[in-house]
Amino acid sequence: MTSNACLLRENGMEPTDARLRILEALSGQHIALRAQDILKALRANGPFDKVTLYRTLEAFAERSIVQRHCAGDRTYRYCMPAPDEGMHSHFYCTRCGNMACLTGQHEPGMGILRPMDAAPLPGRLQAVEIRLDGICDACLSRQG
Repeated sequence: MTSNACLLRENGMEPTDARLRILEALSGQHIALRAQDILKALRANGPFDKVTLYRTLEAFAERSIVQRHCAGDRTYRYCMPAPDEGMHSHFYCTRCGNMACLTGQHEPGMGILRPMDAAPLPGRLQAVEIRLDGICDACLSRQG
């Protein structure tokens, strides 16, 4: 059984062909993708229903199988972090709309959480979303 199939079963979901195809499209990406981009990738390998994609992404986000992030253009982006990665922040390019996943020990923005380590929270933290907005290197180089 594939690791994606195990992941689905561990989260109480049957590993259907559609679900496995969606996870495969997200696996190994270093950017958070719009649903439209995921659909385009899926349809490159055969037909795929748009409603199924949106419902599945919602179910995956509810179970923390994928992470859903709001982008500066008011659309959601989806990414699937590596098993040992956990929460991470993103860099959103305000020109091209790409949202890159930022990972690593010295990731910008994560230092914001350090003061929270000392202060008790009034409940259990479930998620933190940090998005850094700017212009990506590719857009800067095109600008000249």
